[in-house]
Amino acid sequence: MIRRPPRSTQSRSSAASDVYKRQVLGCSHGFDPKGSTSGYIFWLNGRGVMVDPPPFSTVLLKNLGIASTLIESVIISHCHADHDAGTFQKILDSQQIQIITTRTILGSFVRKYSALTGMAEPYIRSLFTFRPAKIGEDIIVHGAKFRFFYSLHSIPCIGFSVSLGDQSIYFSADTFYDPEGLQKLVEAGVITNRRFKSLSENKWNHQVILHEAGVPPIHTPMKIFMTLPREVIERLYLVHVAEKDIPVGFGLKSAKPGVENTIVLAVKHSDEYTLIQNIDLLCSVPIFEDLSVRCARDLLQVMKEECYAPKHVIVEEGTYGDKFYLIKSGIVKVFSHKANNEFERYMSVGDYFGESAVVGDFMRHATCVAATEVLLLSIEREDFWMIFGNVSSGASVLKRLMNLKDSRKSSGFKVLLKNSLLSGLSGFQKTQLEVLLKEESYVRGSLVWQKGETVDKLVIVGSGVLRFKDCKESEMGEFNMGDLIGEMDALLKGGVHRTTLESTTPSVVFAIKKTDFLHFLKRNPGLNVIFSNLLVAE
Repeated sequence: MIRRPPRSTQSRSSAASDVYKRQVLGCSHGFDPKGSTSGYIFWLNGRGVMVDPPPFSTVLLKNLGIASTLIESVIISHCHADHDAGTFQKILDSQQIQIITTRTILGSFVRKYSALTGMAEPYIRSLFTFRPAKIGEDIIVHGAKFRFFYSLHSIPCIGFSVSLGDQSIYFSADTFYDPEGLQKLVEAGVITNRRFKSLSENKWNHQVILHEAGVPPIHTPMKIFMTLPREVIERLYLVHVAEKDIPVGFGLKSAKPGVENTIVLAVKHSDEYTLIQNIDLLCSVPIFEDLSVRCARDLLQVMKEECYAPKHVIVEEGTYGDKFYLIKSGIVKVFSHKANNEFERYMSVGDYFGESAVVGDFMRHATCVAATEVLLLSIEREDFWMIFGNVSSGASVLKRLMNLKDSRKSSGFKVLLKNSLLSGLSGFQKTQLEVLLKEESYVRGSLVWQKGETVDKLVIVGSGVLRFKDCKESEMGEFNMGDLIGEMDALLKGGVHRTTLESTTPSVVFAIKKTDFLHFLKRNPGLNVIFSNLLVAE
């Protein structure tokens, strides 16, 4: 069964089939001038796990409309460049990800990219979370069961099987598999009998088999596949091999790249599947990161799914509102045509809207229309206050939403779009920043900060003119709407201002507290790298 993967235009009708999928990003090797290097996405309960992402795979996903927030984990099978280059790009792409591999392979990965980039190894490790792949033991990822094993390659390498319900996929990784050849290695004392038994275990009983092929003794010779039973060959997809090297007449085939070739394994839809999806969604939304277990439980119980067809008006500006919405799938167009509030933006998976209906004046300050088929989770105002209004862990949610309401009311989003760096952020990242913005007003001649004071914020100019005073940075001239000003080295490492920043006209700035900004950078490692050692980003 072939179907497109979960993406921003995913329809509700396909949800039952989105439980378990395998999508190929590339299926060849690093020496094939025509093919793309091997890489995969396993879609499990609506979330993706990337395996050996090829170079530029993050760009490919964006072009396909697949939200980066849907892919939180990456498996590194080994550290050859045609298998791990895309991982470093993914680390720097958007939100912090989880890397799953062995400690040995991770050590090689970190040392290599430290040498290539000049970044210190501890700094690279701070950009992601590490989850050890336990050889021979089950680990659960998005409700699916992974079991890792060592393959036989020129450097440490791991493969795995992954099962969900009664369906399973086998991924060989780069490996030499030839029973006769392996026996010769035992006789020569190269590998032990125990290793031989592990490498010879039955791999042909899975619903889908992704097996590499290539030149021995570090890859599996094609002769192994040519003698397999027909019913195995039907479930077999060859990877890490050029199309021209697959012999004809045996029914062998490569794993074709592209969304149109996504393989879907039929797993029965269940309430557990929906629950896992909703938990994953809540975990990806920053305003909910401090929830207590009790609040999370109550929230999951009161959230309701609402599905809208393209062009359907979800909420209309100027009307009364009583619901807050999280986007589970699809794209929502949010806009206003009022003269003093005109804007247009698009929101996708993990974004949220309707904060004024629960923490504001209950009026809708923008119109929201389904740009594609959209699946939302809604929370009614009374339920929202029942959950968050009477517990200490709810205070942070209320505070963040109130900040977001104030920021959107004062056009903080339009200010972000005026900055050449911040305007390039994803919609999800812009929403994270909007929550952090705090409006501050200054009269002419007043100081935003002074040389020698502890650095505790950075600012984005909303209106008016600012400039440095009585310091060498005064040569930089005036700062206007959209300019981002901050002493990044002191923000990141601690310290005092080496500049004085003055408002030379009546001005409004949007300030971001140091602690909030550092937390934002931790969630977005690529921006952490960009902002390091900058004085001013414009």
